[in-house]
Amino acid sequence: MKPFVFRHADDIWPEGETLLHVYVKADVERNPDLAVLVQGGRDALADFPLSHVEDRWLHITLDQITDRPAALIPQHERAALAEALTTALADFEPFEITIGRCCRTARV
Repeated sequence: MKPFVFRHADDIWPEGETLLHVYVKADVERNPDLAVLVQGGRDALADFPLSHVEDRWLHITLDQITDRPAALIPQHERAALAEALTTALADFEPFEITIGRCCRTARV
């Protein structure tokens, strides 16, 4: 297995730079089937040079803001982005996705 090198378009992203992301939290505590699946994945990959995030940080990335690095987005713009996203998703219902084997679903 090769180390992952984050790329932004066709360029390697500069060391230390980050982007703002929109995440859906994978709620492992409320989803025992998901917890079993996640632990199974960690167990299967135990011999590889990977760092797994804690359950509280487990997520699905939906989008990222790529017009500039996160460090260049001031707090007032971050607050406006969060407010706009909150408003846009206010009526969004929970959804189910299929993960792992195609016969398993988990509510996110």
